[in-house]
Amino acid sequence: MHLTKFKNLPKYATAAEVPMGTAAQGLDLYKASIDAGMTFWQYLEMIQPSKPTDNLSAFDRQLQLQGIIVKSRPDLGLYSSPGEYFFQSDRPGSAILFPVLLQKTALWTKLKSFVDISRIVATTRTIAGTSAYSALSIDDSNISGAGSPTAHGRRFRVDQRGNFPAVTIGWSEKTNAVTKHGVQLNWTYEFVRRASIELMQTVVARIMLQDQLELFNEAINVLINGDGSANPACVVKTLKKTAAGATANQIVISDNLAAGQLSYEAWLKFIGGTRPYTFDVICGNLDTLVKFVTMQRPTMDPAEIITNLLEAKNQGTAKLDTPLFPNVTLFLADGMPADKLLGIDTSFALERVIELGSDLKEVERVIQNQTEAMVISIADNVSKIFPEAAQLLDFSGAPAA
Repeated sequence: MHLTKFKNLPKYATAAEVPMGTAAQGLDLYKASIDAGMTFWQYLEMIQPSKPTDNLSAFDRQLQLQGIIVKSRPDLGLYSSPGEYFFQSDRPGSAILFPVLLQKTALWTKLKSFVDISRIVATTRTIAGTSAYSALSIDDSNISGAGSPTAHGRRFRVDQRGNFPAVTIGWSEKTNAVTKHGVQLNWTYEFVRRASIELMQTVVARIMLQDQLELFNEAINVLINGDGSANPACVVKTLKKTAAGATANQIVISDNLAAGQLSYEAWLKFIGGTRPYTFDVICGNLDTLVKFVTMQRPTMDPAEIITNLLEAKNQGTAKLDTPLFPNVTLFLADGMPADKLLGIDTSFALERVIELGSDLKEVERVIQNQTEAMVISIADNVSKIFPEAAQLLDFSGAPAA
């Protein structure tokens, strides 16, 4: 159905041909983008595609057509346009570009280099017309874990009856719901009229930073405690002093550690016991991350050897001239409990679900009222894909005897 929609979309050779001459036409295009399951700027790109020689996107070409300068270039004598440019009587179609530009700023702000949910999700899915969705449910126990074919060296070979080990993939029977969050900007039309677009983008970016922090902490909570569907809480690894009676989720170490202490041996065994996953993000609160980065390490880093043994293609031969353990990004997560580190393989851990069109009424209000107040919001949620792609190292207690 979606392919048919895309195939039947109108195509325009230039930005001027796109039907945005009136405010109503601009809003109609916005509604069409929701119906197509896209953002407005993605939809513009579909109906007025960029050529290889184009330096601007379809959305940027619409801004250029309306004579709107988003970013100042003092070296060229160009300065960011005031907000009133979006609401000129001779260019009513440009009104739709104002809320969309701020939405785009909120989603793609440069502040995402510090904290951004997209840094820890593997894939993003959009839904429209409903706030309920089903999370992915995967049962790969036949090919992973104790008792699986891989545990006995069989790989994925067919047995004598022609049966392959099966992986069950489907949707969870229990539905989740997206959560709407955002902020209302109570600015006057006089402010919008006189303020430069660049200034408004800066204000929106700073305001949305706090929202991004909260969303990130919600995602961490899902990874640790489960998403409310069939996907459970994450595996928790604890430390143990002796091998006798150790369980699969206890890491046996030789160090004498007190509660809240972390050793390099414990860290190496934690990351080495997560195959086939490789953690590229580690989350913790400030005190815990300080302990992590200041723990004592040997002069020759054994992580280099262990990593090569785990990832080498030649039966585990380690070469000391290769890079150390793959780059790990540390994320400060205020909601993390003390003395616990969350390791995430971001390629397989999380899916983000976004409801398109949940802000339609706010956009209509901005166009009609020329923004006495503006709401920038998004309705979304996160769900697990492979639960074991995120695991928790808990060293809050002393290693068990």
